[in-house]
Amino acid sequence: MPLLRLCVASVLVPLRNVTVPVAEAGVTAEGLARLMAPIGLDIGARTPEETAVAVCAEIIALRTGRAAGSLRDTSGPIHSVG
Repeated sequence: MPLLRLCVASVLVPLRNVTVPVAEAGVTAEGLARLMAPIGLDIGARTPEETAVAVCAEIIALRTGRAAGSLRDTSGPIHSVG
């Protein structure tokens, strides 16, 4: 499975919905352990551009060792109603 598809899937759906199809595509258990979903900081992103900023911000936070509020640490829907 191309990396881009994995990244997009990680943004759009919870990890539990990604694991089986990714494993069936031949990703190893080690690769699955590295998969993070949903990805992005919880900044209330609504547009594709805002989502890209949220994803990039989480990557930067992980790379620099900073604590930040990731979407995967939340419970329930990632988009608020209203």
